[in-house]
Amino acid sequence: MTKRIFIAFPVNDAVRTELGGVIRVLASRTDRTETVRWVDPAEMHITAHFLGDFESVDTENIKRVCEAVSREFKPSVARLKAVSAFPEHGAPRVITVSIIEDHEMTLRRIQAALGVRLVKLGYAIDRRVWTPHITLGRVKTEINPEKLKDIEVKPVEFEIQSIELLESQRDQNGAHYEPIQICKLAS
Repeated sequence: MTKRIFIAFPVNDAVRTELGGVIRVLASRTDRTETVRWVDPAEMHITAHFLGDFESVDTENIKRVCEAVSREFKPSVARLKAVSAFPEHGAPRVITVSIIEDHEMTLRRIQAALGVRLVKLGYAIDRRVWTPHITLGRVKTEINPEKLKDIEVKPVEFEIQSIELLESQRDQNGAHYEPIQICKLAS
């Protein structure tokens, strides 16, 4: 059976609550001509690698990669920073909140270690420079980028304690993510 999978860092309820409030402010600034599909706060996470559609045998290989990498890194503290968007210049397609990492850049090091192991097994990964963020919404029509400015984001601090392999499932209400595996970081 084929599964649409990705590897992510989970976030806690304090982050979800803060970002739910940020989404309400952003949504109040959009008009009828601007369509954004907002993320349900319950589904928020920091994507490390989106992998795509895989069969069960591949999922087992990816689980082993997550297990191996999780044993190499200790939990890390991160903090919410500010509303941002992709691309940085021009019409936004994805509205996000950027993340400030610990001084050792642990999230980037974990993401890179996962990528190295995935490539060694023959899996394709996104080669663009990875920046930790949480997606708030996907822009469906053009939106004025000025509406994303001056939105207060409290610098909520949170601990990353695990890596999750998630399956993306779609229904009429959007995407929902089911954990396939949760790998605790080394203590």
